[in-house]
Amino acid sequence: MKGVKKNILIIEHEAIIALDIKRRFENHGYNIVSTTSSLEDTLKDLQKLRNVNLIFLDSSLSDFTHKMPIAERVYRLTRTPLILFISRIDNNIHEICEKYDTVRVVKKPFNDEELLDAVEDILKYVN
Repeated sequence: MKGVKKNILIIEHEAIIALDIKRRFENHGYNIVSTTSSLEDTLKDLQKLRNVNLIFLDSSLSDFTHKMPIAERVYRLTRTPLILFISRIDNNIHEICEKYDTVRVVKKPFNDEELLDAVEDILKYVN
């Protein structure tokens, strides 16, 4: 990655997966500000989001409709883009996410190229 390191917050409830994602980002020059296990807990302390350029959020299909309004609120409060990673993507998810320039969805499992493409794509909107 060229230029200034971008700061990423990872929200993932499984610690081992969070560590893997953190390692992947760090191997490509990104700075991980924090890893947390809950979007709701993160919102309780918005100071955590002060220097974040991107939020990477785990989501299951069952909690997607619950997390999108929260994700939208995070963006309105912080102007921080969001990448959701989810195991199954259906048309409803695509339709919802297409409404936002600052939300991307990456299907699990993902490889480094898919992850980095989503990050570079979304960061175009905040640079």
